[in-house]
Amino acid sequence: MGRAEDIVVGRRLPVLESVRPLDPLRVEVTWECGERAGAPEIVDLAPFMARFALYRPLEDNSALFATARLGPYGSSIEWGDGSIDISSVAVEDVASDAEASLEFKTFLAEQGWTFDVAARRLGLGRRTVAYYAAGRPLPKTVALACRYFQLASAQRRQEKDGFRRRRRTAA
Repeated sequence: MGRAEDIVVGRRLPVLESVRPLDPLRVEVTWECGERAGAPEIVDLAPFMARFALYRPLEDNSALFATARLGPYGSSIEWGDGSIDISSVAVEDVASDAEASLEFKTFLAEQGWTFDVAARRLGLGRRTVAYYAAGRPLPKTVALACRYFQLASAQRRQEKDGFRRRRRTAA
């Protein structure tokens, strides 16, 4: 054991490589490692920041928001004198939630569902479905239900294709 080794329990924490403030409450980040590494990504922090009073000064002061910079070791984004920050884990979660919302819109189109049909099948209100389609964070339970419908739909297509092939072979 002469050299230092990384010991990782669970998933690695996300590390930011760069951050650039954009228009109000959006940042362009580049991840140092992980699935998102390399390519710049725009993250809208507004939904996250709206939930906590700590971030109110950033909502009210665009000059303060423009001071965004990387925290120590890429573990966070800091503003001003460093008293306001957001962890890289939270930034990744916000980015993932936004991705899930985009995927939800695609899911609805792939399934050929209207908001009314999606509301009935997912056990949600129509307005809630519209909120998710508009980009609101998608709860994990809804994302899992959507994944179930995608898999079931793909399985039905495979079975239908297999049945057609068997009919052609038998004829």
